[in-house]
Amino acid sequence: SALQSPTYTIGTPVISSITPDSASVGATVTLTGANFPGATQVTLNGQAVNNLTVVNDNTLTFTIPPGASTGSVQVTTPLG
Repeated sequence: SALQSPTYTIGTPVISSITPDSASVGATVTLTGANFPGATQVTLNGQAVNNLTVVNDNTLTFTIPPGASTGSVQVTTPLG
């Protein structure tokens, strides 16, 4: 009989919490969620953040860059 490889579904990043929920330029922010391995970029309202650190598959930290504005937060990984 033929061997079959298991199929794994790896999802796109999901953000479940942002701590703190409001912060100033230069503050450190923690994102908690899922599917963060290999994160290459986080943007705040389209602007790349500073000092992105992938703590683990479910946690990222970064600092808010100068000129950042209130808006959507997006995590980019090799998978989306």
